Amino acid sequence: MAVQMAKELHPDLILMDIQMPGMNGLEAIKLISEDDPDIKFIMITAFDTFDYARQAIKLGVKDYLLKPSKITEIEATVGKVLEEIEEERKFRALTKLQKDALQRALPVIETDVVTQLLFDHVHEVHLDMLVEMLEIPSTDEQFVMSILLPEGHEHLYTPVKEKVRQAGNAWVGALYGRQLPIIVFREKQQSFRSQSISIAGEILSLPKKASLEGWFIGIGNACGSLQTIRQSYQESLIATMDSTLPVKYRFYSDVPALSTGEDLQLTKEREKQFFDQVRLGKWDQVSLSIMEMIQRCEREREGVVQAQQRVLQMMDCFTGNE
Repeated sequence: MAVQMAKELHPDLILMDIQMPGMNGLEAIKLISEDDPDIKFIMITAFDTFDYARQAIKLGVKDYLLKPSKITEIEATVGKVLEEIEEERKFRALTKLQKDALQRALPVIETDVVTQLLFDHVHEVHLDMLVEMLEIPSTDEQFVMSILLPEGHEHLYTPVKEKVRQAGNAWVGALYGRQLPIIVFREKQQSFRSQSISIAGEILSLPKKASLEGWFIGIGNACGSLQTIRQSYQESLIATMDSTLPVKYRFYSDVPALSTGEDLQLTKEREKQFFDQVRLGKWDQVSLSIMEMIQRCEREREGVVQAQQRVLQMMDCFTGNE
């Protein structure tokens, strides 16, 4: 009866005798505790033996009363356990508040982590601490996808974020003009390309096919650590340069080289310097870089239209920020 009543009433405290016909008190405590471990117990017994006390302690019994007991002793014993119950209740309430507050703060923390990783911003809270709070998925590789939204569609930030959540493990950054960067963690059971295409498909399912104009997703190469994730971010930006393609996503590895006459490593270094200059707002250096690009086009005997196209491609992904 005690076991059944405990299931129905969920009491805070049970005073349980030991010797009873059928199931004894210690057996009842064991069954009740398995069903509800928060219930506290005080044993009531006429047997002051070490064996009973030892078993009761193993079951987590808070105290025991010998029959007959004085009313003052009963009040003191019960009162002590009730105080413990009240302290635990307060602690659980505080813990719940803290957990709820953390859950509300996690999206802000996530955005801040992406900002620090991709833009090299410095904040008061150390990056490692923030990453630990986000419980980084167990993965050996990660990559960046840069999503371009159509002009005036900033309200789609939340639906895109929900789609990314459904599609896999990823951190979503802040919306910069039209550009939304996400850090995606590689799924071991999928290839890099199939995982990327799957996520891109989920995101591009938001608009109707007729209204895909202005949408585009650039996908950077996978890298082995978060310390090198900025390279993948820069690659994803380069992959968004020509957003007029019929397929509304592109891998950096599929982008034609900007200049076949230059050394590939030198080209990548120039790209990195250019994006760093734009990111840091060093507009004088940006202007010099553009002039150098035009001069290289002239040296390679490219026409004005080709030179103009190169400059526009380099600047296209940043037009939403101006």
